[in-house]
Amino acid sequence: MSGSRGEINNAVEAYHALGLEYGSSLLAVTAAFRKCAKKMHPDARKGDRSSEPELRRIIEAYQYLKDNVSMLQTE
Repeated sequence: MSGSRGEINNAVEAYHALGLEYGSSLLAVTAAFRKCAKKMHPDARKGDRSSEPELRRIIEAYQYLKDNVSMLQTE
């Protein structure tokens, strides 16, 4: 579920960060985001903050896809 850490620059990176195939539906994106966020959140890791960079990447990927998925699916 993890790619290289850093900024999400395109849909392929965003889908990859969430462990999804390119073109997955918004429903699948939301489900994957929730699953990943729950797993990586410091509260779920007994306060361990080492996963914060990956959590930020997952949030960025979700935001990117949420804002762009309908446009991507019409291409």
